[in-house]
Amino acid sequence: IDVVTSEQIRQYIRLRQTDYEEWHIGDTELYDSYRIEFINFERHHFEKAKNETKPLRNFLRKNGVFVRKAGRLIAGEMVKALHEPETWPLDDKERPQLTDNQPQQNSSSNLNQNFSRRNGKIG
Repeated sequence: IDVVTSEQIRQYIRLRQTDYEEWHIGDTELYDSYRIEFINFERHHFEKAKNETKPLRNFLRKNGVFVRKAGRLIAGEMVKALHEPETWPLDDKERPQLTDNQPQQNSSSNLNQNFSRRNGKIG
């Protein structure tokens, strides 16, 4: 993944977000797909695609995946969400309303289910 260009990273992020939108997935399923498809990304990869990283972060948050905000560097928080998922703080004003069947934290329980759906993986 270290030999890919900034443009390839930008295209990959845009493609993944388009897939997520078309699949109409959220919460645990979205997190699992994000984790599978970006597990090899490091901070510098997200930094190479700042214009794509912020919309992806916002999409993840809007659809139930917690990525910390609060004035922190987006690239670092995107990586942290991959490797150290956190429970969504109750006082976060952007926290989605959860129903009884939705998780309150990121999960990796459906990795195998989503693995077969991905394509175009970088890494």
